[in-house]
Amino acid sequence: MKEVFYNYDMLTEKDINNVVTRVKVLLINSKKEVLLGFGHKTYQFPGGHLEENETLAECLVREIREETGIELEETERTPFFVIKYFKQDCPEK
Repeated sequence: MKEVFYNYDMLTEKDINNVVTRVKVLLINSKKEVLLGFGHKTYQFPGGHLEENETLAECLVREIREETGIELEETERTPFFVIKYFKQDCPEK
């Protein structure tokens, strides 16, 4: 599976205290139409953040249900691409 890492703040390994993993899904219906959502001023594939103790496949099924109402069967998807964002969370005061 291909993985892409984003480190916009040029953090060093010791600075990274949060890794955000997101899933996106390419949904194609029987008419060969692709489902896209509109958010953040652009069209996007549906998806979202991986929650704690959740697999990529579980996250994908949950996000699709939350964003589209579509219930995917576990055998209907195969993760093939992972995007991770390196971040530094500021401590709460």
